[in-house]
Amino acid sequence: MKLAITSQGKDLDAALDPRFGRCQYFIIIDTDTDEYIAAANDSLSAAGGAGIQSAQFLVNQGVDAVVTGRVGPNATRTLQAGGIKVYAATGGTVRDALGKYKAGELEAADETAAASNLESSGTPPELGKSKPGTETVIAIATDGSQVAVHFGRCPEYTLVRTADGRVTERGVIPNPGHEPGFLPRYLHDRGVSCVIAGGMGSKAQQLFAEHQIETVTGINTSVDTAIDLYLSGRLKSRTSLCDHA
Repeated sequence: MKLAITSQGKDLDAALDPRFGRCQYFIIIDTDTDEYIAAANDSLSAAGGAGIQSAQFLVNQGVDAVVTGRVGPNATRTLQAGGIKVYAATGGTVRDALGKYKAGELEAADETAAASNLESSGTPPELGKSKPGTETVIAIATDGSQVAVHFGRCPEYTLVRTADGRVTERGVIPNPGHEPGFLPRYLHDRGVSCVIAGGMGSKAQQLFAEHQIETVTGINTSVDTAIDLYLSGRLKSRTSLCDHA
C-alpha cells in the first residue's frame, strides 16, 4: 500500500512536518518494499486552498493513508472522499512515523473531532443534505477558482448551501467519477437542486431534469462571481460551452 508522510526534507531521516497543506514534502512510501519518493508540495505557497490541493494531489497519486500533524476541515473531506485514511503523529522523523505506523501505534484521526472542526469552519459533514425551510444547495463544476468548462470532467465541485439570499455553508469535493448517469444520482442524494457549469450535453441535462435538478450552462466566470449572480437571481443559462459532459 502507499503511505504518505508530511516531511520537512527529502528522505526518511527528515523531520516530520506537522503541517499538511503547507508541508514542504510528501514522502510517499510503498510499505511492502519501503521504496519511497519525495514529492515537493506545490501547494506550499498557494494563496488559498492549500489543504484541498494537497489532498487532491495524494488522491491522484493513489495514496491509501497519510501521516501528518493536523489536517484542516476541507482537506479532511477531500481525503475522506478519496478513501485516504488520516493518522496523527507529532515530532520525530519520517522514519519514526513509518515505524509507528507499521507497529500499529498511530491512531486514525478522530472522526468526531474532525466533524466538530468541519462544523466550526462552516463546512459540516452533512453539507449537501437539504434542511427544512428556504435553503437550497447548488453544485458548481470547478477548475481552480473558475467554473469548469466540462461538468462531468471537472477536477472538483464547489457545493454551496444558501438561505435567504446568502451563503450559509460552502465546501469543495473531488469529482467522484464520470460514469453514465452517476453524477445526477450522486448530487441528488446530496440535496443539490441546481448545477452550474460551462458546458453539459443534452443527455446529461435530461438526466438531471429527471432528478428535479436545474442546470445552468454557458457560465464562463469565476466560482465566486457565479455564486453572487445566483444569489441575486441574475445567473442565466447560455449556450453550452461544450456539447458533452
